[in-house]
Amino acid sequence: MRHLPFALLALGLAACPRTTGEGTEPGDCTDRADNDGDGLFDCEDEGCAGSPDCEEADTDTDTDTDTDTDTDGDTDADGDTDGDTDGDTDADADTDTDVVGDCVVAADGAGDSATVQGCIDAASDGWVIVVEPGTYTENLDFDGRSVTVQSRAGAASTTLDAGGVGSIAHLTQDEEVVLRGFTLVGGYGSSSGSLTFSGGVAFVEGGNLTLQEVRSNGNDVQGSGGVVYLLDGEVALLDSTFAGNRATSGAVLMARQGTEATISGCTFEGNAVHDTGNGGALAIYAADVNVTDCSFSGNNAAYGDAISFWPQGGEDLLISRSTFTGHPGETLYAGLGSSYVGDLEVTNSIFSGEEIPLMVQGPRVALINDIFLGGTGTVVWNSGSNVEILNSIVFATDPGSCLTYGPLTARYSLFMGNAGSWCEGHEPTTADGNVFEDPAFVAWYDDTDPTNDDLHLQAGSPAVDAGSSSATYNDLDGTRNDMGAFGGPQGGWTPRW
Repeated sequence: MRHLPFALLALGLAACPRTTGEGTEPGDCTDRADNDGDGLFDCEDEGCAGSPDCEEADTDTDTDTDTDTDTDGDTDADGDTDGDTDGDTDADADTDTDVVGDCVVAADGAGDSATVQGCIDAASDGWVIVVEPGTYTENLDFDGRSVTVQSRAGAASTTLDAGGVGSIAHLTQDEEVVLRGFTLVGGYGSSSGSLTFSGGVAFVEGGNLTLQEVRSNGNDVQGSGGVVYLLDGEVALLDSTFAGNRATSGAVLMARQGTEATISGCTFEGNAVHDTGNGGALAIYAADVNVTDCSFSGNNAAYGDAISFWPQGGEDLLISRSTFTGHPGETLYAGLGSSYVGDLEVTNSIFSGEEIPLMVQGPRVALINDIFLGGTGTVVWNSGSNVEILNSIVFATDPGSCLTYGPLTARYSLFMGNAGSWCEGHEPTTADGNVFEDPAFVAWYDDTDPTNDDLHLQAGSPAVDAGSSSATYNDLDGTRNDMGAFGGPQGGWTPRW
């Protein structure tokens, strides 16, 4: 038998793994090695129990060394890696995640550009342009680029001013543009073909424009569309305020044939047209428009203090969960002759103290779960439309009548406290489910301030569960329709005044 040399034997013994324990030598519990070969490393191995390397310096219940109870290694108790407690990933104390932006505009030169146009010229589709506080006097040309332009700090501190020349924005191609968080002023309007001085804030002849969280005040144009002239394309007005704008027609918006507009969460106050124009806030010509959760007060026009609607080919104006007050003439004006064919539907809305809430001629009209309250003139002036009143309340109006030369039906609605007769030859009857009792509002005051009122129904109101029995109109809780603005599937809303 041959014997291995002593030196080779010694080398083999030295190559064998240690089996004496994970943490028997200094540093064993932090060397990221499995010293005892059991598949556990450092402090997760019970062999390191008691080692100073594995003792936490904090007293919380996680395994990092800070004093909170999460495992992100910072000193707050949320799950992100910054040092505040708001739960977002930036280091300020609000709950948003600040937008860095693809291009930053700062008037003092501290950003990527001192002008908004400078960032637009450098932009690619999809860019977000962030504008620091200040006033920027510009007329913007997007040149086919689809971008979002938003302020860093909101409309109260960031203004886009057309400077009394042209429009703030002119869309001529298929751009998709968002302007968010600005005060928009100084619009004088742009021209295109025979159209002159229209669209104080924006002239849209192609593409898609969104105005969101803006304040548009005091724009005055000689043409139409004091804020927006929509010749072609689509526009969205969202969560914004429009006050004191003026134009020949459509002091805020003029929407032309074939266009679409979505309007939600907006306030329209004190807008007016010049002379004999129409649409104190919105003028709609053969366009499809959806208005939701808005308030209209004190606007003025020769036709349609709040809205004028002139359909031609079956277009729809849909209004829901909105309020109307303080208009001196007809609030909504729809059509002018039987050739104006379209649909006007108003649901879950409140007309408070209006002179003539509705004047119609031509379009089909459906008034569903509305309240007409405390007016001083004719509730419905119908010169040829097919009008249906359903699940609504007409209360304390003077004279509270209607004048109709076309079909008008009232079903499952409440009529009470109205002076004079209601629509000679079209009187509502109990046979159609109508009610003639006090609606028992939670609170109503015979004054001109609708903010004092709570027009929800008391539990014992005769209008509770008295609307149409069709499941289509059921309340949110699945029970039969309650008459008035807070019944039906859209009844869960809070009025804006």
